[in-house]
Amino acid sequence: MTSDSLLTVGLAQIAPIWFDREKTLKKVEKYISDAADRGCSLVAFGEAIVPGYPFWLELTDAAVFNSSIQKEIHAEYMHQAVSIERGDLSEICSLAKTRQIAVYLGCIERPLDRGGHSLYCSMVFIDRNGNIGSVHRKLMPTYDERLAWSIGDGNGLRVHSLGAFTCGGLNCWENWMPLARSALYAQGEDLHVCIFPGSHHNTYDITPFIAKESRSFVITVSGLMRKEDFPIGLLHRERIVEHAPDLLTDGGSCVANPDGTWLIEPTTIGEEALLVTTLDHRRVREERQNFDPSGHYSRPDILKLTTFWPITTQNIMDQRYIDIIRYQINNWQDADVRTVPGVMTQIHCGPDKDDPSIEYQINWFIDCSETYIHNHRHSFDTHCLEGGYSEKLWQIVDEGSGACTYQFLRHSGNVFDSPIKLPGALQHVGSRIHFPGNILHVGIDQYHAILPNASSAERVLTFLVKHTPSIPVEMFVLSDQPVINAPKNEIQPATEEDRQSLYDKLDSWLAKHHY
Repeated sequence: MTSDSLLTVGLAQIAPIWFDREKTLKKVEKYISDAADRGCSLVAFGEAIVPGYPFWLELTDAAVFNSSIQKEIHAEYMHQAVSIERGDLSEICSLAKTRQIAVYLGCIERPLDRGGHSLYCSMVFIDRNGNIGSVHRKLMPTYDERLAWSIGDGNGLRVHSLGAFTCGGLNCWENWMPLARSALYAQGEDLHVCIFPGSHHNTYDITPFIAKESRSFVITVSGLMRKEDFPIGLLHRERIVEHAPDLLTDGGSCVANPDGTWLIEPTTIGEEALLVTTLDHRRVREERQNFDPSGHYSRPDILKLTTFWPITTQNIMDQRYIDIIRYQINNWQDADVRTVPGVMTQIHCGPDKDDPSIEYQINWFIDCSETYIHNHRHSFDTHCLEGGYSEKLWQIVDEGSGACTYQFLRHSGNVFDSPIKLPGALQHVGSRIHFPGNILHVGIDQYHAILPNASSAERVLTFLVKHTPSIPVEMFVLSDQPVINAPKNEIQPATEEDRQSLYDKLDSWLAKHHY
């Protein structure tokens, strides 16, 4: 046994502060810190722990069509859901980086694209540098869950390196889906994470089964829910608890060895617990000696699994955008590569062949720290391919307050006019997070500034779809002072070194994601 083969993991079997996102996230933070204090490199939480599993569906006859009660409960559930782009997980990411611990977190996700009115049961992986590595949306909600959650997509079927291990995970009953499991096995998974809302009857059979099938460690984390966990003051609480048992889910968190034997048997004490154990990767290597489901005991020449990553319910990466990136690689000698020294390298891919009002651009950020608040001459959709950053949104408010904001018109060549004084205060009005697989829309009237995520070491790769307006739009910089700290760097042709570096990055990105 060597230390580089060992991984200490924590299973946080807890109840949510039901229907309260902020309080539940604070509770999650406490257990992350507790797990780090106990030497864990990974801690996992149950399905839908933030802001809670939709237990009301079974308890309130949720299938009644057009029920005012169901509409009211669902509206509050949506209000308490997690919007990653809004920054709801920023504190969790920062804590993961500070404590150097990876996190698997089950949450109800409310993505802001498509109006932000659909909910997904998502499993978010945050690495030890505080980066969101993947957001896996449950492929198929089970039974009455379909009254609350939308069906997910394949974009989150990803694995992640963690010490000697390669980890991946699935939500609840999708762990019974053979092809979903196989999609993770094929990427080299040898530590599988199952998350459930509970209970023992869900976890007892599936955990050792997956372990023996995959010859991997399997950690299964379940939530806990007692009748007393429905908070006083909850909307329609009386109706919900009327038929609720004293114990709705009893936990059942457990860990199985790669041979299917128990390392930790299902824990059903009815109380919250942080279960900690250490995994030895040597056990995986031993069990793979006679059976490796994606290696020496597989027949890819006969059996083939196709996982659709590019196309998702969000249309995260349209195939034509992939084709544009591939075209640039295949015609690299003609690629229009430019650089903003110290900031980014760009490829100007030109207009869309069918719609000249749309242009494409690839950005590879060296430093995404913006020291100035500005708008853009065109609106655009930015697809995050790798890395990530935070975006702060700003507005001029309280125009009658006597406060003032200074506006600087920006010309080409980073030349600025003298400031114009505008009535009103410059105020931060919101934040969004950009992460791999995500899309952010930036409008021409949207003032913003971007800054690195919890981990600033990783460079950020994005694909831009720019919408050129028929009427030119001016670019302005805003400040609460009559002076600005805006960049003076000119865009210029890239050096051969910069060109080669970006070529290598795009080539490896395409290969990594099997495009």
